[in-house]
Amino acid sequence: RRGGISRQGLAEFRDAAMGIAWGLSQHSPSFRARDRELRARGMEPIEARVALARAACRLCHSMLRRGETFDQERYARARHGAGGDGVNRYAA
Repeated sequence: RRGGISRQGLAEFRDAAMGIAWGLSQHSPSFRARDRELRARGMEPIEARVALARAACRLCHSMLRRGETFDQERYARARHGAGGDGVNRYAA
């Protein structure tokens, strides 16, 4: 879904997703680079974190559905290889 940021859903889930996004932006090279890219495109820090949270949720869903573990290099290759966020191609 594309569109504006809304505050629908459980506040606890949003807080957890934002915490995960913050942690990934601090400790994952791929997510740190994505954070820099989003900010360079003019996003405010909170907007960039929301985008990272959404990407992290999609990545977690993909990994859980396929029963896989996170591979930093594979994620970076998938994200840059086809010009997307790497989530759908992570398992390819």
